[in-house]
Amino acid sequence: MNPVIRRILPFIFLVVTSLSWGIYYTTTTHFNNSGEANYEWLFLIDGLFVLPLLCFVCIKDKKQALVKAVVYVSLAILVGSFIIPDESKVIWEYLESGRYVLLIGFVLLEVMAIVTMFMAIKVALSKQEDPDLAIVSAVQKYVGKGALCKILTFETRMWMFLFCANSISFKHFHGSQHFSYHLKDGSQSTALGFIPRFSQ
Repeated sequence: MNPVIRRILPFIFLVVTSLSWGIYYTTTTHFNNSGEANYEWLFLIDGLFVLPLLCFVCIKDKKQALVKAVVYVSLAILVGSFIIPDESKVIWEYLESGRYVLLIGFVLLEVMAIVTMFMAIKVALSKQEDPDLAIVSAVQKYVGKGALCKILTFETRMWMFLFCANSISFKHFHGSQHFSYHLKDGSQSTALGFIPRFSQ
């Protein structure tokens, strides 16, 4: 199987099952006994058991698989809160209240990972290693290779040049041509001004 398709297969499964069960729960056909057989466990099995299992089967990096499983299960709980009829919810009511705890725990876990990643970069810079290689290796350690890694690497480089420009020397970089615009005419403080402006 194509590696790209293999990575996004859990997400495709989530979308397809959400749409399928959404149609099932919102229509009255002989499949659901004219709306009398809208049992929550039908979507619960796919969203809370098959989906995370699929994440671990399709994603080789088990840490990344765990993160995606948590995110997708949270999304499945959110989708279930909309598509499952209220009169059919028994377990789902507890899951709906628990998803906030799950999301808070996930956010805290990600913040810890980001802080650890920046600490790893700081240690690498103190050892006078190539900053670009330090960033790439730290980001890849937590998110693996791929499109997300490239985006986070670019974002991390921007923040590093913004806050750590004075502690970075050109001699630490490999090669002979280096980016230096961050040192020109106070552009560092200008960039800092644009960040809160665009985040509004």
